[in-house]
Amino acid sequence: PHYAHTQKVPPSALSSLYQTSLEPAHLVSVLETFQALLSAPSHEDQREDIKSWFEQYLDGYTRIQRFGTITLFMSAGERKLVRDVLERAGLSAGEEVWKKWL
Repeated sequence: PHYAHTQKVPPSALSSLYQTSLEPAHLVSVLETFQALLSAPSHEDQREDIKSWFEQYLDGYTRIQRFGTITLFMSAGERKLVRDVLERAGLSAGEEVWKKWL
């Protein structure tokens, strides 16, 4: 269900949509959705599209005002989730997106 929502909201609209109201639980929920999509065999045929969409979403979230504060206070488990999703999306640890998220 969350993936359907992400398809309705373009990544470029995230900062204006959330402004200062992004909640950590929502961010974790979105990450869990992408984690499930990137690991589910039923989505194998859409994997490259999902990876591309996820990368655009990652960038969109980094433009939200509270993003830095939220990532600063992520738990070890939440950071592990971020690493797992980034790896499943094929984003290497040296890329700029890792620095913004971890």
